[in-house]
Amino acid sequence: MRRYLLIACALFAVLAVLAVPLAFAGSPGRWDRFSPPTGVNTDEVGLARTADNVLHVVWRKNGSTQEIWQTPIAANGTVEASSAVQTGWAAIGNPAVATSIDGLTLNAFWGGIRSSSTSDPYQNLNYAYSSNGGAAWTLWPGGTSADGGNAYLNGLSAARLSATFFESWGSYVHRGVDTTSPVYHFTAAPTDSCCGYDANIAADQASGSVLVAWYSNQSGYEGVWTQSIDPATGQPLGTPARMPRSATTYHGALHAGAQLARTPLVARLDARGFAVAYPGGYPTTTRALVWRVGTKRAILAGTATGGVRNVGLAAAPGGRVWVFWSQSARGGPVIVARRSNADVTAFGPPLTIAVPKGTTDVWKLDGDGQAGVLDLIASLGGGGGIANWHTQILPALSVNPSRGSLSRSGRTRLVVTVMDAGAPIRGAKVKDGGTSAKTDRSGRATLTLGPFSRRARTTSVRVSAPGYADTTFALRLTR
Repeated sequence: MRRYLLIACALFAVLAVLAVPLAFAGSPGRWDRFSPPTGVNTDEVGLARTADNVLHVVWRKNGSTQEIWQTPIAANGTVEASSAVQTGWAAIGNPAVATSIDGLTLNAFWGGIRSSSTSDPYQNLNYAYSSNGGAAWTLWPGGTSADGGNAYLNGLSAARLSATFFESWGSYVHRGVDTTSPVYHFTAAPTDSCCGYDANIAADQASGSVLVAWYSNQSGYEGVWTQSIDPATGQPLGTPARMPRSATTYHGALHAGAQLARTPLVARLDARGFAVAYPGGYPTTTRALVWRVGTKRAILAGTATGGVRNVGLAAAPGGRVWVFWSQSARGGPVIVARRSNADVTAFGPPLTIAVPKGTTDVWKLDGDGQAGVLDLIASLGGGGGIANWHTQILPALSVNPSRGSLSRSGRTRLVVTVMDAGAPIRGAKVKDGGTSAKTDRSGRATLTLGPFSRRARTTSVRVSAPGYADTTFALRLTR
């Protein structure tokens, strides 16, 4: 458990004249490991937040047999004791979890085979539930919850619309929790049933709609796709749509990079509709993209010449979303995160988060947004093995000073504008030494600074506001 600094990964054009880049520092700033270092690089967790604001993480435990465990994480980031969902299985895929309509009952779904016995009823898509916050679990007594689709070979995703569950894996979708509902197949190419992977499913309670997203490497249909699902039957509806810029023409043909993880898809909270995130570019995926489903263009959330990996997405209250990804930096991998505005048309500044000491690889990233905070779950590898870790991240403020330098010997008026994804922040504190001011409703604070020590070359200005990472920037001092 080590503390980290949140550092701006890019400067804005208005700050190009500054001698020192912006830096974001502050809480929460702690990593906690909650699974043993016996994981593999294909492990991915499932997440669900109950009505008491506890985040529940379900994860696969590897050993001589396969197990599923559940870890509760309090709203303040405290990781509580884990409990077993299932143990002693022959094979288990990555699990998913969703709450019941009461907001408190947990429901875990996974593909797996309990034993080698042909008479064992648990051989494909499986389901268990907990009515006491994950302390104890009941395996669905009806046996396998869906026949077909080879769910036992895949990781699961799950969503709930009203009181009905939907599950998806590979390129298949299923409605409900038993075999009375058929398994349906979806595909990007209407005449080809091949090559759909990494499905994710989400349900929009406001509009009553269900959407599935997946990665396709079908010839001519490469990229990330979405398709509506009939809430009454679970059958795919209409024509699938390819996400903008999810495929790249390379040497005369379409190509798209696979993430080998659930396709990032969320239903927006407190707002209608869905959002999807994905990497862009080929042969190296150098862009992190976010598309609010139905809009004309995808938003470029970030770039990295060395490659963008593990792009993820989390819904947050008020219609916002968080996007995050990993990339290489001097000294090893880092994680970058940004939070959008309520319309998902703009993002706040990027935050670069240092990983725990000794981390050599970031394998998977998943997250869940609560009011003002992102709970981030990372599968991290190092000399001790691969394990699941948790941290919390505060959003960043964008800071625009009216000038890039101050007089060393005189008094200089400085206006600092503070924004959150394009919206002004009122009441943010802007401080330099013993001088401070608070921003007005336009997000502007005015300070008169100087004179400074004759030996000083720069001065540091700190910006802080409740619920945001502190921001520090430097101004040059001139004669």
